[in-house]
Amino acid sequence: MATLSLTILSAKPTKAGKFPILIRVSVKNDKEYIKTEYQLDDACQWYNGKVVARNDATMMNKQLIYELKNTKNVCSILTTTIVILPNN
Repeated sequence: MATLSLTILSAKPTKAGKFPILIRVSVKNDKEYIKTEYQLDDACQWYNGKVVARNDATMMNKQLIYELKNTKNVCSILTTTIVILPNN
């Protein structure tokens, strides 16, 4: 089963110098990233998987948790669909 979590890559800012918030999908030893629409101005605004030191940190964290839950639901639907499909 895949493990999903929120993260930023502090070593890879955008050309504008912002840090996109990503959903990390881990399966065994493989990791892939799904980019969200949210970005931070500075890497220090991210701590232990949450947005901090911003006026809108609480609202942004709620929106990120909502996106993470939606992504988990999609993953579970895909897993269920793949298992149910008959072999042809």
